[in-house]
Amino acid sequence: MLTERFERTAALMDWGFSLHALAEVVYMTYHLDWAVFLFAYTTSEVLDLVTFVLIFAGATRTLIVRPSARPAATVVLVR
Repeated sequence: MLTERFERTAALMDWGFSLHALAEVVYMTYHLDWAVFLFAYTTSEVLDLVTFVLIFAGATRTLIVRPSARPAATVVLVR
């Protein structure tokens, strides 16, 4: 159960860092003269915004979602 929660959190952060790398590649297209500056800059800023949201959500998910308490153990006395 704990590993599943970690995998969900890590998946959000993985997507966030992947989108950040994509944003940097899109921004580099302007310097390579493959795209217009406004298009490359706007697209990379939108990807960076989504990156920030995903990484923040992934990092805070473990703080917000608390594991449910386990039921108390029942002790049976045998005489």
